[in-house]
Amino acid sequence: MIGEPPHRSGTWAVPQIVIISADADVRGLLATYLQESAFRVTVAADVAAMEEFIHTGAVDLLILDMMLPNYDGLDLCKRLRTGGNDIPLIMFSSRNRERDRVLGLDAGADDYLIHPFSGRELVARIRALLRRCRSTPHVSAASEYSPPGVEVIRQGSA
Repeated sequence: MIGEPPHRSGTWAVPQIVIISADADVRGLLATYLQESAFRVTVAADVAAMEEFIHTGAVDLLILDMMLPNYDGLDLCKRLRTGGNDIPLIMFSSRNRERDRVLGLDAGADDYLIHPFSGRELVARIRALLRRCRSTPHVSAASEYSPPGVEVIRQGSA
């Protein structure tokens, strides 16, 4: 998890990335490229699947397609951030206007890529974002965020 100290060996664990996109081809291509770049990858086709992974608290970075069916990526990003979740998040979209990029960043995305993009550039941005995030403490994904309809009970809290 981001924000936790390095493992006993003194090195960071292999980062776990969750890709959220309705497009199976995009999910597959990104997952393959990121796995070949030494990341652990989970794919989610929709918000419900993504929320299940986030709730485990074992996510180091989200890659979010702005264009999701039945859910707006901007709204999802805002909901995550207002819920106290600060998992590093890269948003991508084929929307290439400045207004769209600004909206994505203002919604809480840490970075925004215009699709199509280079796999090498994506990996470089992931590494840079994880470097910055590992140097500052972060809220655990499971500690402050719960999917709609799920009550999180914290041990020791009354």
